[in-house]
Amino acid sequence: AATCNRLAVMKKGSFLYSGSAKELMDMARGHIFVGTVEDEKAARRLEGKYHVSSKQYVEEGMKVKIISERRPEIKCYEPEITLEDAYMYVMSVG
Repeated sequence: AATCNRLAVMKKGSFLYSGSAKELMDMARGHIFVGTVEDEKAARRLEGKYHVSSKQYVEEGMKVKIISERRPEIKCYEPEITLEDAYMYVMSVG
């Protein structure tokens, strides 16, 4: 089996990123946040201020993943960054 050690992200024919997966994930570090809000209405309010990349119903309400240049105004934490998170970050700023 072969694997690649470099990747590129393109948008509308332009390169947004070219380099290693680790470097891409390092770029996203500090820009991905996860928090929980009380309901869908609160999640929609966040979508008016931030790029919400995912929403998931949980026992406490709704878990949201936010991509932002600054820490959101809700109680949140920085998760371990995945390659998908990094891709979504580059696409949101590119």
